[in-house]
Order: sequence, then structure tokens, then C-alpha cells
Amino acid sequence: MPKKLALFIFCLFARLIFAQNLVITNINVIPVEGAESILKNQSVFISDGIITSVIPFKSSHSKDKKFTVVDGTNKYLIPGLADMHVHFPDPKELRSEIFFKLNLAAGVTYLRSMRGEPSHLALRDSINKKLILAPNLYISTSLPSDSTTTAADLKKCIIKAKEEKWDFVKYLSGLTPALFGSAALYCKQNNIKLAGHVFNNDLQIAIKNSQASIEHYQSILKEYRRDSIHFNETMKQLKEKNMFVCPTLSFYAIWGMQFSNQELNMRNGMDKAPEKLVEGWKNDFRKYTENFDSPTKQMEFEKGRMKTKKNLADFNHVLKIMNDNKVMILLSPDESAYNVPGFALLEEMKLYKRAGLSNYDILKISTYNAACFFGAQNEWGSISKNKKANLVLLNKNPLEDIENVKTVYGIILGGIFYKPETLLKN
Repeated sequence: MPKKLALFIFCLFARLIFAQNLVITNINVIPVEGAESILKNQSVFISDGIITSVIPFKSSHSKDKKFTVVDGTNKYLIPGLADMHVHFPDPKELRSEIFFKLNLAAGVTYLRSMRGEPSHLALRDSINKKLILAPNLYISTSLPSDSTTTAADLKKCIIKAKEEKWDFVKYLSGLTPALFGSAALYCKQNNIKLAGHVFNNDLQIAIKNSQASIEHYQSILKEYRRDSIHFNETMKQLKEKNMFVCPTLSFYAIWGMQFSNQELNMRNGMDKAPEKLVEGWKNDFRKYTENFDSPTKQMEFEKGRMKTKKNLADFNHVLKIMNDNKVMILLSPDESAYNVPGFALLEEMKLYKRAGLSNYDILKISTYNAACFFGAQNEWGSISKNKKANLVLLNKNPLEDIENVKTVYGIILGGIFYKPETLLKN
């Protein structure tokens, strides 16, 4: 294990996190599985990090000395949220410890890292052993993609990924069509998921090779514009092959200049982000806008802004169609300036809401769909007996207003209860 990682682990959490018996009493449960529903006035019992029962509340539950009691009166319980397109921050800009705690404080208990490093394998395992306070982590290794890459190199990489127990393999760019096809075949042979960018922005290539998840919205929009009538067949193919779509709209809205400076500074969690990080974001944006200081470049800037506006508006229609047709959608704001780790998940939810998705569907995408991607829906992603106790207590009902996702009262991670203010204080 690298020295820096070992020091990080030691400093981040010097004591073991011991499981406890916990009961959340008189809570309104939103199971987020099947049809929309709220189970009112329930008690949720948790032992050793697992939900053992969800039953109607009785006053005696609040007096059970075998359990630590959390009063859920007038509150709402949802599964822990999942950010499904994460990039670890540069340690010079944001320490991993703070990155993890920001996510947890926002109710994010699962992260899918899209560009892992070898040291992240040990980090993931330490998190699973509860040696580190952090969301559960799924990590990818990237395929080699320089001009000298051969089919043999890809096969070796994928076999190694399987042996080292990476959760999936990511395609970034750079391969030929034949090599991409070979990579997809080797992933299938080794029973490991291939996710990432769409080869040559051609959705049909991704479908042909049964790519597990499609990152970013452009290839979907391109396919729709190519033949909107044929898109019904495309959705059928996506469903039949159990392919997932993660549009990452927030990233493109930010860098496509769809927000004013005031709106950027008021995004969810900006008041929680470290001051140094925010200053870095402001400098990055200032440098970017300075590239358009001449009249000619201003026209270019405005043309780009309007193009992004139209693209996102058109994709709203596509996203609604996909959701209505039960295509498996994932959710992430992606890593970007003004996307506060964890808290920016709500900003992406608001964009899905703008596209016409219901609050319930947005919650399901952010929880249950994420578990389905990993084939782990019997372990997490909803609230029922024998599921992992990674949960979020909200002060207000998110089915009434998706903005209520930010009213986090408490987070349960592995059966342990945390207050968001405590996480951010340490």
C-alpha cells in the first residue's frame, strides 16, 4: 500500500466503526421499489448494518433497551443516494477525507468512480471493512488507448481487472472499431462490465457491443435526431440488453454557461464547500471567460451557449421518453467547478425534474437503478428486510418537492447514525 494512502487511512479514521443495534421509530418510509408509496408511521430495526424489519410503530419500540433509538416522527426515510459518475478530486484541491464527508453529509452513500487508480482497490476494501468513514465505493480501471495498443494488451488488461477485482472497466477513447469490439468481447468472456464513453459517439456501436452503461448525453441525442421514429427501436434494444444511461447534464449546463454567476454561487452545498476550493472554481471560470474578451469571440461564446441551451432542451424531451419507456437511467452531475461533492446530486435531480420526470422516478433512479446496475438490488437501493442499512432521514417529503432531498436530518451508513453537521465539523 502506498505511504500516502496508508497515512490517509490512519489519519482519517483511527478507530474501527463498530456496528450497533438501531431502531428508527415512527418514521415515514419511502421504499423506492415498485409502485410509488409511503409507509407511514413505521419502525425500522437495524442490526449489524442490515435492516431486520420494517413494521408499524408501537410506543414500546422507543423503549427497547437493546436498540439505540432515533426518533423519526414527522420525518421521511429514503435509501442512501448513489452518485454514478465520480472522479476523485486532486488532493491539492480537496482532500479525500473532505470529499467523502461532503458526500455523506448530502446523503450519498454509494459512489461509482469512473477512473480508478491501483491504490483505490485498498481504499475500497478498507471502506467495506468500516476502517474508513466513506460512502461504499465501486471503482473502474481504464482500458489502454494509445496508438500502440493491441488486442493482446486489451485482453491482458481485462483479465487483470477481473483478477484484481475491479468492479468494472471503463472505455475512454482512442481505440479502433476492431479493438473496441475485442475489448467488449473480452469483458463479456470475463464477466466484467464495460462502461464509459460511446465509441465515436455512435450509439449503435455501444448497443452492438452491449456496453453496460453509456456516459454523457450526446450520443443519445445524436441517435434521436438521426431518426426519432427509429428511436423507439433503439429504446427497445437498450432495454433488452439491460444497458444504462448516465447523461451527466449538470456538467454541460455549467460549462455551456447556462447559469449566471449568482446562480452558480447559490448551488446546493456551496456554503459547505471549502473556501479554497470555491476560490479555485471562480478562478477557473474567470480564466475561461477571459478567452472570449473580443467582439468576435463574444459572438462565438454566445453561439456556443445557445447551442448548449438547445441541446439540453431537446435532450429533456428524450430523457422523458426514455424514462416513460423504462430505459434504465442513472444520475450524476459529474465532476466540475460548482458541483459540490454529494450536494450537486440535487442539482442534477432538478434538471431531471425540468425534463418532466416525477419526484418518485428521480428518487428511484438515484437509488434503486444504481443498485440494479451492479446487480445488487437484492442488497441495497431500496428499504426492506435484509437490505443494507445505508439510509437517509429527511425532515421533509421529497415526493412533494424534490428540493426536500436537501433537508437531511441524519445519515445511516452501515447501520451507524450520523448527523450531517457532525460529519462536516470533523
